[in-house]
Amino acid sequence: PKNVEELMAEREHLNEAVYLKLFRDLLSDKAALLKDSLSNVSEDYTEETNQLSDAIKLQRNAMIIGGCVSIASFLSLRILPRQFINRFGNADRIQKLKDSDNLARKHGTAWIQQTIGVLIEGGFSAWL
Repeated sequence: PKNVEELMAEREHLNEAVYLKLFRDLLSDKAALLKDSLSNVSEDYTEETNQLSDAIKLQRNAMIIGGCVSIASFLSLRILPRQFINRFGNADRIQKLKDSDNLARKHGTAWIQQTIGVLIEGGFSAWL
């Protein structure tokens, strides 16, 4: 014994050819109308497509500029000051920098200073 759902599915399957002919006739009668409406749709949405393309370009440019500014701020806070002291500083300043680094390593606080420095400077660069 078949349940109601199976019987309905069989009936719909038998009517498949009738439905196919019905839709084929309908589509062939209205083909010109459908083609015209599809061409109008593309014209109607060109402005929206252009606006979306512009918005995507602006977003991409903002992300690239933000990444560059973040890298530049991180470098300017973390790496460049030491490089400037080592390259352009006098011997006294270079020695003070080395002494402070050696003292931090000796007391075991160098990793704390470096970690906190990276977190603060990384947070600042991410904020920019």
